[in-house]
Parts: sequence; C-alpha cells; structure tokens
Amino acid sequence: EISVARRTSWALGRETTRIEDQAYCLLGLFDINMPMLYGEGPKAFARLQQEIIETTDDCSVLAWG
Repeated sequence: EISVARRTSWALGRETTRIEDQAYCLLGLFDINMPMLYGEGPKAFARLQQEIIETTDDCSVLAWG
C-alpha cells in the first residue's frame, strides 16, 4: 500500500482557487467521504487529516499538515 505521506505529496504544488480545494482534491486518493465546507479555510486539512487518522494505521499522516 502507498503511504499517506506519498499520496499527499502527489498534490504538493497544486494550485487551487480556494484553499479548501487543496484538501478536497485528496479525498478520492484516501477514499474519504466528508462534506465540503467552503469558507472553512485551512480547517479543511485538519478535518481531512482527522478522517485519515481514523481510517488508517499509517503514521506518516502526521508528517504533513
């Protein structure tokens, strides 16, 4: 299985119109289903990270965010 850190690195440098989309574009890579709350800003990454922590034992999730 490909590590969380590796999958996250695929989106590095991605340019988005809204900051939340930097997190939302990763949802499919992690098979995460969570509501998109535009206006939450950087909290989107925190929510994504929490969802990943709840669904994996991969500690590399803590290497980003």
